[in-house]
Amino acid sequence: MARLAPFLVILLVAAGAHGPCRGQVAVFVDPTWAVRSRNDVLPAPLIARLIEPFAAVTRLSAAELADARAVDVNKVAVLVLPDTDAIPEESLPVVLDFRRKGGCVVFFRALSEDIALFRSAGTVRHDRPCTRTVVADNPLGITPPMLASSLPNQQRLDPKSLPTEDELLPLIMVEQEGSGPALPIAAAIRRGSSQAPGGRDVWLGQTVWNLDAGERWFAEQLLVRGVLWCLAEKGLKTDAEVAAAHATLDAVPRPPPLPDMLPIARSPRPWGESLVPRSPPPARRLSAVDLSKLPLDERAAVCCLQGLTSRREPSIWLLRSAGPQDQDRFWLDEHVRQGAIDGYDLVPDWTTLVARHAAEIRGAVIPDPRCDRGDVIAMNVAACEDLLLCSPELAARLSLPVKVDLRGRFPGYLEGMEWVWRTYRDRLSRHAINYFHPARLAWGNVDQSYQWRIPMIWTAHKIDAFAPHADPSLEHDLVARMLAGMDTHSIVTGWPSFG
Repeated sequence: MARLAPFLVILLVAAGAHGPCRGQVAVFVDPTWAVRSRNDVLPAPLIARLIEPFAAVTRLSAAELADARAVDVNKVAVLVLPDTDAIPEESLPVVLDFRRKGGCVVFFRALSEDIALFRSAGTVRHDRPCTRTVVADNPLGITPPMLASSLPNQQRLDPKSLPTEDELLPLIMVEQEGSGPALPIAAAIRRGSSQAPGGRDVWLGQTVWNLDAGERWFAEQLLVRGVLWCLAEKGLKTDAEVAAAHATLDAVPRPPPLPDMLPIARSPRPWGESLVPRSPPPARRLSAVDLSKLPLDERAAVCCLQGLTSRREPSIWLLRSAGPQDQDRFWLDEHVRQGAIDGYDLVPDWTTLVARHAAEIRGAVIPDPRCDRGDVIAMNVAACEDLLLCSPELAARLSLPVKVDLRGRFPGYLEGMEWVWRTYRDRLSRHAINYFHPARLAWGNVDQSYQWRIPMIWTAHKIDAFAPHADPSLEHDLVARMLAGMDTHSIVTGWPSFG
């Protein structure tokens, strides 16, 4: 079973104990709107998977959320909105009509009166002490040890903004010095007014902010328990079924905290005293390879060969584009002009370089084309094992023995990179890490990371959560553990802002 999260695995294993999946739950899952969402902790695809052990789940696109036929109380019992700040305006009338007809809504993030039907009483400020309290005997079965450790800028619900016919069931309260009485930052509501007669709301607000798995665990608990409460309120779950589900949720262990307060660790950098990696002096005459016309598998193999041979003496120069704006050719000629090298030879058939450097190449690694970011996993293996990353056909054409075949080994990137870290952490660099987007492989920017066995990673962004087995939070935690195993003052290269 794929390690999406221990939470999800336990729910799936125990799903049979929760009774039949009665009650339709619709989750707004749209890639375009996921980019606009600020709910980084629980991306919409993961929300849908978490609910599936307990109820039949429909995933709604933006067009479907705006279609009254898709959001119909006769078909849908609970509507889950991952972020009320990120839904299309044209869907608002449909959502409100769903509520007026007695539908249930579970939602995260900010209080928008258009959706929430109640107002904010202001935001918790970080510059003044505050106390959070889990309400005893709350309908979701939340307990004080479950609380997330972070305290983001949390909005508070104004109870006076609710119609008198509605019943407010606070879940978590916050009291801040100088801000009046304690107010809810998460709540369940039994609707009795004409705005939503018979409906149920679970507002989970901004109770979780940080991306690490421990914080995410709390958000998962809130979400699943909130949906279960709505289903039970609608008569679609019995008390016994809810109790069994709560027992399962109670048994899910909270992930351990991320490494903290680490001792200072220093060891000699293999490239010398400079902070960034440096190569040995290059060969006096270089071999220049034009990448622009090569297919992707050949580009990857050439890049590996460049990094491998650079460990002893850099001798291969890659030309990644042609024409008057060819910066690679400009700098190659500039090296000649400045006397850094004597000259270079254009190599029409790069495979001749494989024969020339055969003594340095141990063989080939085959990536899994079906595994998300499988090339990134394979490139780390290639660097640690002195292999070329090849397709099966290219390995055969180059007469390279296949030393590592990753096809079918891992369901996703997370499992593959965890294996890489367990297997090769003693060989991988302790002084640098490279955020390596898979698209960079085609551009040839891999030589330095291969040369010095610098770990190459690319964590999923919330939009990447739509890929099978991608999990931004657990991938974030893996990177944290990798960084914790590195020396103090290690460098991070690449551009991780969208991953």
